[in-house]
Amino acid sequence: MRLHRRNIIATKLIKKLRPHLPVIAQTAFTSKEDQQNRTV
Repeated sequence: MRLHRRNIIATKLIKKLRPHLPVIAQTAFTSKEDQQNRTV
């Protein structure tokens, strides 16, 4: 949960400093199946 909160804070800061800059978020998992089948 902490990481999620940091991402939100970082996004808000970026938008405050550069309001027209697109912020693109990416996740490593697209579905529950991906999470279950991951190899680490």
